[in-house]
Amino acid sequence: MKKPPRNTQEHNKAATPEQGVRLTKLDVIQRMQAGLYVADPAQWAPDALGLTLDEWQKDSLRLLFKGGKNRLAVAACHGSGKSMMSAVITHFFLFNFVPSKVIASGPTGKQTRSQFWSYTNDMWNRSVFKDDIFWFKTKMAIKGAEEQWNASWLTSKEPRTIEGFHGPKEGKNLMWIIEEAKGVADPVFEAIQGALSHEDNYLYISSTCGGPRGYFYRCFYDKRALWNTQRIPYTESSRISPEQVQKWKDQWGENSPIFRARAMAEFPDESDNVLVPLSFLERAVVPADDDDYESNARMIVQA
Repeated sequence: MKKPPRNTQEHNKAATPEQGVRLTKLDVIQRMQAGLYVADPAQWAPDALGLTLDEWQKDSLRLLFKGGKNRLAVAACHGSGKSMMSAVITHFFLFNFVPSKVIASGPTGKQTRSQFWSYTNDMWNRSVFKDDIFWFKTKMAIKGAEEQWNASWLTSKEPRTIEGFHGPKEGKNLMWIIEEAKGVADPVFEAIQGALSHEDNYLYISSTCGGPRGYFYRCFYDKRALWNTQRIPYTESSRISPEQVQKWKDQWGENSPIFRARAMAEFPDESDNVLVPLSFLERAVVPADDDDYESNARMIVQA
């Protein structure tokens, strides 16, 4: 069995299990049959994964699955646990929508692999259902139903790469997850929308904030009627220390556009008289990443 990725190990210092005895697989199944997780999806993380979520993460699960719109856009500060949340949602969806498919994507393959897929690997290792899951390089699948019941990831630079996905239950039970959504082109989102016309199909997108443009930005403004939304500044995350916040203030300046975007989860204005646009500043802080990784080698990793 592979060791948990390094960034996941560091994250779990903050995400400690709930107090008390860990529930067994049978306990969780009984709670599923009683409808507990339909009533409150936030209970899934402590029960099935042994995780303690921040309040905003509990609200994310409730908004996505109980909010009535089947769409959730989360603008969150850097380091708040966005990618871990995507992995929790993936695990919840696979076991509470039967059968189901989860497709995750982002601006680059390396970002999706190093963040989302690393945390998904951690959820697999934590899960009371671990023995029911095959783990592949680019996919995890439920044993005995690998083709129709699985989660996978791909890059989203071209709309054609994400077209043609349908839910396994007459088009239903499909989840799309988009990481760092501010960097994903509008045509990609338009292609995804075509697969979300059925009931029990969902879309979860998250990102730090960028400038006032693009599909992700519009989810919080002119498209807001279609979306449930959340803004998560550093003050709402237990994973960001006061020392880290001070470091950001010293590095970027408390009133700078990049601090507002990456720490306060705000979309800074970019007026005509701005000397250095936010997009330039972000490229200085986070270098461009074109290391796509699309190998579909089916290498099963088992304990």
